[in-house]
Amino acid sequence: MGKKARICWVVALLAARATLADDFAITEEVATGRYTVMDGVKPVLVYNFSTVPVPVGVTGQYAVARSDYIHPLYGPDGEVLTKDYSPEHPHHRGLYWAWPEVTWKGEKRDLHALQGVFARPVRIVRKDVTNGCAVLAAENVWKWGDAEPIVRELATITVSQEKERKGRSHEPVS
Repeated sequence: MGKKARICWVVALLAARATLADDFAITEEVATGRYTVMDGVKPVLVYNFSTVPVPVGVTGQYAVARSDYIHPLYGPDGEVLTKDYSPEHPHHRGLYWAWPEVTWKGEKRDLHALQGVFARPVRIVRKDVTNGCAVLAAENVWKWGDAEPIVRELATITVSQEKERKGRSHEPVS
C-alpha cells in the first residue's frame, strides 16, 4: 500500500468517526424490546417497551414483571440517575407514569405497585430523529388482571440533542 493510499484511509476513518460522534439515534434491541436514545456515543435513556422480567434474587409481593418505562436515564457525564427493582421498593421503576388507584367496574387495583392492573406493549407508533430531536411513541394498553384491556395509552418520549440544549441553564434544585 502506497503512502497516498494510507493517508486516504486514515482520513476516511477520521471522517467516519466524526460522523458517528455527531449521530443522534434511537436504536432497538429486538430481543428485549428496549429502545436506546444515543447522542453520539453517549446513551441518554432506555425505554423499556416490552416486559422486563423480575431479576433473580428480587422477591416479594411487589416484585412483578413490568413494561412501559424509562430506565436507565443517564446524566450528562454518563452516570445512571434511575433505579429498577430496588430492594426497598421493587415496584419502583426508573421514570414511569402510573396511577396508584385504578377503579374498574367498582373494584380498585394499583398500576403504580403493579397489583392487578398492568401496562402492556402493543406497538411502536413512531421512531424518528429529525432536527436534533428524537421522538419515540408507543401504544400500550392497561390490562385488568393482565387480561381485560381497559385503557389505551399513547406514550410519547421526546429528547433534544445535547448540542441543541447548549446555552440553557440547568441549575440543581435545593
